[in-house]
Amino acid sequence: GDFTFSRSTMATRVNADGNIEKETQNLLTESNNFSDSDWTNTGYTLTSGQADRNGGTDAWLANCTAAGNALYQSNSSSGVLTFSIYAKEGTQRYIRVRADRASNDPETRVDLNDGSIDQQSNVIDVNVTDAGNDYYRIEMTFLGTSLSNVQVRAVNSAGVGVTGLIYLHD
Repeated sequence: GDFTFSRSTMATRVNADGNIEKETQNLLTESNNFSDSDWTNTGYTLTSGQADRNGGTDAWLANCTAAGNALYQSNSSSGVLTFSIYAKEGTQRYIRVRADRASNDPETRVDLNDGSIDQQSNVIDVNVTDAGNDYYRIEMTFLGTSLSNVQVRAVNSAGVGVTGLIYLHD
């Protein structure tokens, strides 16, 4: 069955089928408090209290007011890392998640209208799943070498930053 584990590092176990399972940790702090000082915000107006994927009001409306928008958090972790976020289409259809490192930045662009992966590069794996209430869970796994931050951007179909609305949830 499921297990709960609390510690400061990752843990593994062997399940009943003999497969290794990994309990992961969230390397991002304040992961659903995008107005916190841990997040750097350029070009967004953020409004909390929006409808979330579970029927509550724990999501954020991200109004991208500048085409050079960025919402990111510094992170210098290393090794194989996974970054995930829940996002929903507003007036903007595409979102890009990216890990900024010294070169060959891992990134993926997702169409929030249908959850399709529109583009990906320098990643180990990308999974997009329907999370309910029109939200998609975007999970990107990559090698974190010389990592400086992870970021979320509203973009157009060409990957260029745009103005408009998207919804975000941890």
